[in-house]
Amino acid sequence: MTTIERTKNTSPLLGWTVVLGCMLSTTIEGGLWFSQGIFFKPLIETFGWSRAETSTANTSFMLAYAVSGFLLSRFADRYGPRRIMLIAALLTGAGLALSSRVTGLEQLILAYVLLGVGLGPTFVVPSATIQRWYIKRRGAMLGLVVSGVGLGAFIFAPMINFLISAYGWRAAFVIVGVISGLGLGIAALAMAHSPEHKGTKPYGWQEAEAAPQDFPVWSTREFATRQVLRTSAFWWLLLIIALGQMPIMFLSVHLVPYATDQGVSRAAAAGAIGILGLLSIPGRLVMGGIADRIGWKLSFALANYGSAAAVLAMMAIKSPLTLFVIVGSYGFFHGARVPPTAGLASFFFGTRSLGALIGLLIGISVFIGAFAPLLAGLLFDRLGSYQSIMLLSAGSFAAGGFILHFIRPPRQ
Repeated sequence: MTTIERTKNTSPLLGWTVVLGCMLSTTIEGGLWFSQGIFFKPLIETFGWSRAETSTANTSFMLAYAVSGFLLSRFADRYGPRRIMLIAALLTGAGLALSSRVTGLEQLILAYVLLGVGLGPTFVVPSATIQRWYIKRRGAMLGLVVSGVGLGAFIFAPMINFLISAYGWRAAFVIVGVISGLGLGIAALAMAHSPEHKGTKPYGWQEAEAAPQDFPVWSTREFATRQVLRTSAFWWLLLIIALGQMPIMFLSVHLVPYATDQGVSRAAAAGAIGILGLLSIPGRLVMGGIADRIGWKLSFALANYGSAAAVLAMMAIKSPLTLFVIVGSYGFFHGARVPPTAGLASFFFGTRSLGALIGLLIGISVFIGAFAPLLAGLLFDRLGSYQSIMLLSAGSFAAGGFILHFIRPPRQ
């Protein structure tokens, strides 16, 4: 049977199984990532730590996440996503379970490091895997997969707040650990490395072979990792992503404490995180579809400018209503940034080493951005306000959008 015949006879069920497995992984990743702030004040109330001290645990989590995302994604390129994701499931569940037993800051840091190592590949690996399965409609399918991050925030934030209120933060860590570990295990079983491993071709491969080199979403460029590192496009792209990661890291930890400082209840603040996640879903889906028409660069720049405006507006939060409206608008533009982050990497450098490449870009940028929560905690302890870090965050988003107008694909 020829390759074309195998492609025609391949069941769509296989492709959609991979899509749903990838989306389940990103759902859990987003749920755990954006729910860090809900545990923040309960930990402070229990142990009496300062915000800077508590933020060291979150920064440690992010550093471990960054390193793990790069290293484990490289193994996923070589050995396939299933084994790596099963390891991620075990480590994530264990990290959350151990977080429930801590009696001091050092123990929390160690538990969060384990959690970060487990969660590291849960966004990178699905983002790379799905792009191997789809060429035509790649933007839309990538947008669907990464919309799981927003769905996770929408589900996990109110759920975790309820669990903390009803059973305490220790029990909440255990319950969320069981749910996350089992969910990632199921996601791992659904992921297949690539169509070629199943004897077929990615969806739309005929159109890709006939497309011009400068098509806005896919190209025929194929770079090895060592070749990528020698291009200026890689380092500019890394700078753009890092500029966006710093405000994202800050808000993922300090948005709930900031909202409660303005007189909003913790339940309302957790609800705002849920709204952020919910509205990030149309942001991801819309921008993934728009990118298929206007390209990854322009769509990424527009999302950065919108994120900058939303962060500036957060300085006006004074009530639950303004909190929901402003955080919801930020959620839309935050979600819109995610598909171009991964899609621009495949457009510039191909899919040959895409897992390692996305892991490298996300890993280094998260490593840099991981210090933003600690910086925010230090500034708050010194100044008693988050206003300065809000201004820096808006400036970071805007600077990334500006640079995108000048970056060019590399020549192979």
